[in-house]
Amino acid sequence: MTHIPKDVELAPSTYYLLDKNYKLIHQGKVRDTFELDKERLLVVASNRISIFDFVLNAVVPYKGEYLTALTHFWLNTIPTAPPNHLTNEKSDDLDEILARDYLIVKNMKGQLDPYELIFRICLGGSVYKKYIESRVVAGITLPDGLHKWAELPSILFTPSTKAEVGHDINIVQEEYYNAMPRGREFVVMLREFLQKASDYALSKGIMILDTKFEGSSSSMMLADEILTPDSSRYVKIEDYKAAIENVSEPAFMDKQIVREWGLKVKTPWGTGINNLDPSNPDHLSFVDQLEVPTEVIGQVAQKYQDLFQSLTGLGLSEYQEKFMGLKN
Repeated sequence: MTHIPKDVELAPSTYYLLDKNYKLIHQGKVRDTFELDKERLLVVASNRISIFDFVLNAVVPYKGEYLTALTHFWLNTIPTAPPNHLTNEKSDDLDEILARDYLIVKNMKGQLDPYELIFRICLGGSVYKKYIESRVVAGITLPDGLHKWAELPSILFTPSTKAEVGHDINIVQEEYYNAMPRGREFVVMLREFLQKASDYALSKGIMILDTKFEGSSSSMMLADEILTPDSSRYVKIEDYKAAIENVSEPAFMDKQIVREWGLKVKTPWGTGINNLDPSNPDHLSFVDQLEVPTEVIGQVAQKYQDLFQSLTGLGLSEYQEKFMGLKN
């Protein structure tokens, strides 16, 4: 079970649903899942924020609404979006205000692949060190001379394990394909979808550097959040070009600023939350008591807003009213 600091455990929507006797069946780092019936689930995207597999004792205003709206946006914007678990339903007996941060989805219990399906348009993140060491990433030999965040010759699939507690572990492609009979076909479909999403984002001045999908290869169905700033790295094209020219990190349009804060936190075990173990009770207790600076929260909230407006051309409330049927 995911460890969540007590002060941020119950989002307003979650509290409301529990009060209405809805059954909470899973609580993740950000999302709370309720059972509507055997066929459908209700997934609430909270304002919680996590870094390095720790949920912080802080919330980002409107984050859950942005994540919900972006998942809705991508699945309804790309004409050839893969089959997915979104039903596009709304529940009449739920408060209209709270409906802004939840989606009703098909129940895919027992169907989801036990892997994180990570796709990289540019070379960075956790696999860059592996590239420097061997030129081999996920069992695939890459060209020599690629710098960090260089655009790859083609979208690279780098799966990892899916850990409920602790850190995910990168694996080679063949391990995933051997375990999932329709895995190759599923990866082809997801890669094509990401390419179309990337082309769209580029037309709006935004680059998608990488993303993480979850889904069921057996039923060829995409699930969970889709191309949100929690599951993907976004950057403005001009910022990317400047970073490559200056050999520096791009200014990501996501929670990277929170990660950077976390890297500098002094702990009893050294510097950086990234060096702590999310399965260690002492480490969890320490992180629970950390106070994330207000300015850091404000900056990451602005990143979510800027990304949403760049991609959709609309403010959050405008999109919710026009495309999600929510009155303001």
